[in-house]
Amino acid sequence: MEKIRIPGLKTAIKNPLEGADLYTYEGPIEGVDGFLHGTHGFKQQKENYEKLQLSLHEFGIQLNWIIVGVKSRHRGHSSFQFLANDETKQFFWRKYESDALGSGQNWIYVCGKKYKLTRWLDSTPNERYSILQQTNFIIPSEQE
Repeated sequence: MEKIRIPGLKTAIKNPLEGADLYTYEGPIEGVDGFLHGTHGFKQQKENYEKLQLSLHEFGIQLNWIIVGVKSRHRGHSSFQFLANDETKQFFWRKYESDALGSGQNWIYVCGKKYKLTRWLDSTPNERYSILQQTNFIIPSEQE
């Protein structure tokens, strides 16, 4: 399966659909079964999703597209990965879990620069604005 290129990132990332055998979805974020309702293992990410959307809203940014893959692991466990992005493809949110229990990465990419999701969520609005400016993000709320 082809890797996914994030604009501004030097290397491509693994496609969340690769190896998925329990659940796959690609489309509008509102349509993904379980993401907004806390099923398919997304329950842990629902709070992050809500916080992230709220923090992006103040800049006129909204995640609107997602690619999701859930695959079976040993002993009845599953791992899931997804990649969500905004309409301009300047802002991405990636969750990746490997086959090892307890593994996982939760990153955002702003114009190709990678940050831990927790750093973004723990930042003040002024600190987030600074991140957007440093990465040359074109802020929709400033374009009006």
